[in-house]
Amino acid sequence: MVEATTAVKGGDAVAVDSIGNEQDKEKINGMIDRMRLLDDLLMTMVFDGNIPATQRMINIILGREDIIVKSVTVQKLEKSPLADGYDARLDIFAEDSDGNHYNFEVQRANAGAGKERARFLSAALDQRMLKHREKFKDIRDSYVIFITENDVFGHGLPLYHISRRFEEYDEWFDDGNHIIYANAAYSDESTDIGKLMHDFREQDPDKMYFPELRDGVSHFKKAEKGRDRMGGEVEEYAEEYSKKRSENAAINSAIKTCRDLNPEMTDSQIKEYIMRSFGLSEETAGKYFTPQPA
Repeated sequence: MVEATTAVKGGDAVAVDSIGNEQDKEKINGMIDRMRLLDDLLMTMVFDGNIPATQRMINIILGREDIIVKSVTVQKLEKSPLADGYDARLDIFAEDSDGNHYNFEVQRANAGAGKERARFLSAALDQRMLKHREKFKDIRDSYVIFITENDVFGHGLPLYHISRRFEEYDEWFDDGNHIIYANAAYSDESTDIGKLMHDFREQDPDKMYFPELRDGVSHFKKAEKGRDRMGGEVEEYAEEYSKKRSENAAINSAIKTCRDLNPEMTDSQIKEYIMRSFGLSEETAGKYFTPQPA
């Protein structure tokens, strides 16, 4: 049996308690019933290769009807060109028939939707768009779109568009870069965007407005094969989370032991030690340290 309390994936919290064998099937089924598209696991499975759902979502958020999506992938890894650079993992990556790129990030925690992260993800999209010998003028538009559980800016709007402007005069600097925040807390269901946000919050697929989303969610919640697959994903996720918790506990224990038994060791020396002992990168090891009070 795997014991866990609260698992966090991609900044999203999902309750995971005592997941094991047959005696825990009811618990797993309850978790699946409570999942929404705002939950990372369900979102990933529903949108993986799902062109109709992605196309509907893009057209609603951009207020259009003519965008044709030609490909969709989930959890796409964009490797940094730097050896020690930070890689970007995109929740949902799509390309339309005009070559424009879209990255959707579903965030339950406000911290995961910060403006610095939006800037980083936008750069990650752009640096992969042009191929060798192509001209800068050929670069297509890029869209980083956060769908947030909370109204992160607090103005009660369904959408927040961030664009560049000239500071000296009132004119757009239209460089094709777009950052948009969709507020999943918006509840005016008389509008398409309000209906879309409702569907992201809704647990019951039968109560969803858009068939493209409803069919995907229904498959993993109600169809036997889809639900079995989702159950397997939940169990695997819980096991991975449990292993991660155990590793974190071991690393924190090693740091404490070093400090207790070797008070002369600096944090830099301890960090090098856990990097060697646990095979961690410098960036990962650094997350276990906080500045010590003077």
